[in-house]
Amino acid sequence: MARAGESHSVRLALMAHSLNIAPLWMAVEQGFFAAQGVAAEVMVRADIQNVEAVLSGEADFGGSTEGVFEKAFAGERGLKIIVQVVENPLHLIVAPAEVGRLEDLRGAALMTPARGAMPEWHAAFLLRQHGLRPGLDVAFPAHQRAYTPEERLTSFTTGQCRGLVSSPPECFALLRAGFRVVADLSQAFFGRASHALVTTERFIRDHPEVVQRLIHGYTACVQAMRTDRPASVAYLMEGWHLQRDLAEECYDRLAHRWVAKLDLASLSREMELFSTSLGRRPIPLAELASTAFAIPTVESATA
Repeated sequence: MARAGESHSVRLALMAHSLNIAPLWMAVEQGFFAAQGVAAEVMVRADIQNVEAVLSGEADFGGSTEGVFEKAFAGERGLKIIVQVVENPLHLIVAPAEVGRLEDLRGAALMTPARGAMPEWHAAFLLRQHGLRPGLDVAFPAHQRAYTPEERLTSFTTGQCRGLVSSPPECFALLRAGFRVVADLSQAFFGRASHALVTTERFIRDHPEVVQRLIHGYTACVQAMRTDRPASVAYLMEGWHLQRDLAEECYDRLAHRWVAKLDLASLSREMELFSTSLGRRPIPLAELASTAFAIPTVESATA
């Protein structure tokens, strides 16, 4: 049990250095967690691997919603969602200018994150809705082996793949280079997608004060980012090596998506979509989320 004034070290597994979860990175790098007496060490574990790191004890916290769902359907109920950190994360299917619609990807390849990642199964779900069979009508190379972010981008820009599932800042840079948006997954699945901070039921039982401190530190960071545009843009420029105009575009498209909340209704909608994709019955969110912690209210983003 952590005592007042003590610092507690935790290990935080995040799926990528992504702007969709920029407040988590800023909370570590700009001292928001440290201000609450939490020394957070970050490890990058792609996609489902970050919740596997939490389950194995390699990490204390991870960043995933779909990972919790996937493990729950596999019979593992020890993970708990404690706070949602982004709602409607921005993922775009980008393609050359001559590709006007998803159907134009028939017979081509779509580069996605690894199997099971939210943007991967969202893309697959959307293709099916358009009469395309993932892996058959549209190849998914990431189902065959793991690709680094650099390899995914190279496979797209060299023409090996006709489409790319991309997130900021990469997607905005590609649009400026003449590529186009074929589908906006955040709009296609609006209100049914989020990333969340998760830990284990055991860690909550053994260290409830640490969990609460982490939530307070994260919430303070979201508040700062959503209400201080100049400082946030400067952080994005430095942390992601962006030119000012691109950092400003990223901020303006993402700030309202950064949240600190636990909305069981929206998580239930996510669960319904995820279970539908598996042909399974939904699992009640009461089994997968912990409502034991106070989450301060975050003000709206500045215009």
